[in-house]
Amino acid sequence: MKKIFYILAISAIASSFIVGCGNANLTNISNSLDSETAEILKNCDLGKANSCYALGMQYIKSHSANPLESHKSAIKYMEKSCDLGYGRGCAVLGLLYDSSLNSGTPKEILSDESKSFEYLIKACDEYEVRESCMSLERKYQYKFEDEQDPNLKNEYKQKAESYSKKAKDLESTK
Repeated sequence: MKKIFYILAISAIASSFIVGCGNANLTNISNSLDSETAEILKNCDLGKANSCYALGMQYIKSHSANPLESHKSAIKYMEKSCDLGYGRGCAVLGLLYDSSLNSGTPKEILSDESKSFEYLIKACDEYEVRESCMSLERKYQYKFEDEQDPNLKNEYKQKAESYSKKAKDLESTK
């Protein structure tokens, strides 16, 4: 179920990706780049966040023989897009680092819950990426359900409710 959420969440974020990447064929990033892919890579190197995001998404979608390298490359380009101010890049990073969504992946692909929260919070609070607010609501709801300490339980419940409200507010401003 969590794996399905992961795929749906990344797909939702990716479907919102509307930028000037043209009809670039990004299906095979390799040493022999086609001219359109080479142009997108060049634009990423020049600091165009949407191009870095496009490359990161390609690595996520690739069916590489080396999933670890694809994962690392996806993170590299998503981090660059996030650092350049592209909120959807931050959102995808939050999902890539989410341990609950990385089950069944190679052991070398490490999850990092603190980074997951960091990037999802950045995407939600700074860039108002609604899907990230929804992911945070879900993550805090799980923490609330698992927590035994009443003080932490209350804190997680409040955070889940807060992110739920923010997601609804962002939906109504569309």
